[in-house]
Amino acid sequence: FDDAAALQIPWPKSWPAAVSGMLQPSALIESADSIITDTVTSLTQGQVKSVPPVQAAKLIIQDACRRFKVTEPRMLYSSSGQLRGILVQGAAAAAKAGEGTPADLACICVAMLRAAGLPARPVIGLGSGNRDTLDEFGVWAEVFMPDCGWIPFDPDMLRQQAIATLDPRQPWEYFGTMPQLQNRIPLAWEFASDEGRKAYDAWALWSWTRFLPTSDFPAPIQNGAINTPNGPYRLQPA
Repeated sequence: FDDAAALQIPWPKSWPAAVSGMLQPSALIESADSIITDTVTSLTQGQVKSVPPVQAAKLIIQDACRRFKVTEPRMLYSSSGQLRGILVQGAAAAAKAGEGTPADLACICVAMLRAAGLPARPVIGLGSGNRDTLDEFGVWAEVFMPDCGWIPFDPDMLRQQAIATLDPRQPWEYFGTMPQLQNRIPLAWEFASDEGRKAYDAWALWSWTRFLPTSDFPAPIQNGAINTPNGPYRLQPA
């Protein structure tokens, strides 16, 4: 990714139809929520297009990473060690809490980019570039740049590299240039298919119709079981 060349590319008159859907709110990416839109307006003073789109994207990601505290792991497990899914509360809830998981940080970045008029999407896959998380899903993100296409970035890795000190007009490692990207396998652009309506138990890439559509989500587990109208559904040990 050539940052210097990208800085010369202006905002387009319109975005390609193929990416316009990535400007709209979606499950966990509540880009129209006031806490997201107000933050973007305050940051940009309503003049987001006064700088090139790549610089605007970096400023937004920088602000999100500076404000947010990562306190949780990416994955959700049961008390017996079973993998339930991805631990994520979504952009709006995470922004209000000010803390959460690396997946939440990616959601906030994507939501803020969309609110600013930049197509963006989360990426959920295998591998994160961190040897300590080989057994977890990796969560990063992409923003669409004119004449460049989808540009990957990793908010959590940027956060760990003191992103607040980085100049958005200079190249950033983990924005466009992603070390070991060849070791990451992207699987999806949403945390569960059909915006979670076909996610079982918790946000996860596997998709089964929920056996109790009206239950809380993620489904609460008490004493090793999930309560249903037909009685407790007991989970087997891993």
